[in-house]
Amino acid sequence: MLFCQREIDALRLLCWCRYANLDSLRRLITETEIRNLVTLGFVKEHPKSHAFVPTHKTVELLQTAFDGAVPDVVRVYSPQLIERRLRLAQIATTFYRGGVNPFLLRKEELLHPPSLFLPSMARGRGQNPWGSTRIAGIAHLGEQTFAVHYVCPGIGRLILNNELVAFNNQTAALHNTRRGFLFAGGSYADILAELDRPDAEDGNQAVNYAGAYRRLTLPVHLLPCDDIGALQLRVMTQPNYRNRLAQAALGRYFRPPPDDTSTFDACFNRTPVVIGVDMDLRRINAAMETAKKLGHPYIILAALTGQVQSGIFDGFRIPGQDNVLALREDVVLELVGHDGMGFPGDQPFWSKKGDALHAPVIQTHRKT
Repeated sequence: MLFCQREIDALRLLCWCRYANLDSLRRLITETEIRNLVTLGFVKEHPKSHAFVPTHKTVELLQTAFDGAVPDVVRVYSPQLIERRLRLAQIATTFYRGGVNPFLLRKEELLHPPSLFLPSMARGRGQNPWGSTRIAGIAHLGEQTFAVHYVCPGIGRLILNNELVAFNNQTAALHNTRRGFLFAGGSYADILAELDRPDAEDGNQAVNYAGAYRRLTLPVHLLPCDDIGALQLRVMTQPNYRNRLAQAALGRYFRPPPDDTSTFDACFNRTPVVIGVDMDLRRINAAMETAKKLGHPYIILAALTGQVQSGIFDGFRIPGQDNVLALREDVVLELVGHDGMGFPGDQPFWSKKGDALHAPVIQTHRKT
């Protein structure tokens, strides 16, 4: 069996996250390829969680392919920790599909964007600079750096000051980037279901994510772990993406926004235009407030077609006004490019030494 690029990357994702459900893997490889990997002994099903996990053969394969650069992640067994790893796999898969490299071994590699570092690399052994924070990942998208959190109903609480301290300390080397939080989840509806709850706080200053969202002064973006989220990330990795999308969407009708309105991205017939693709809902609300103060009855909000269809912008619609613009896919792909929008590449995988990998290589490696 000759391994293709996407099979190797699926095995890498399993090694980085240790657990992944079928839905996550199906976004990287086909079910036939999954069955082949199970039959050959590179992947097996965890009996209690029914998730997929890597085997020793997978570790040996990747050590051969990448000169030993494979994480030694501590295996977890409790249902709660397994659930966290499954959520981590959803995040890593979405970032991978969004053109962001999730296969980092050290946070220092974040200097090469777009990249995602998973703090689980450092948890469970030796000194842990992340403490008990809920940070699932640190994403460096070029112009922006995010603390990534998984958010869903009943996710629990966090001590916001600890999260901010760990985030700032561990990203101190990333200069000249805007910092923010990225709340990821199964869908926009799942994330909002948690953020719409009343604030809750305990005696240890722990707050729920609804309270954290309202207290944070940094930007907070929402990200679904699906194909819409992957396209959203691909946009967010582009330099100056808001201005470029506004120009692409409006064409010859594009007019730059007034100099003193940073929440506007363009003007169309004197009406403010805001690009909402990055799902910074607080910025959209601020733009609406600014527009009202300047005498504009509404703004034109532009977002991905999938975002508009999700209904998340229904609260921003003005009755009787067609003020939510769904950006055509060809307009977006003109900005982000077409590569990687389907399955990852099926070309043969070649190691750094120029060797193709196939199953017999592993048997020889083990004998050696």
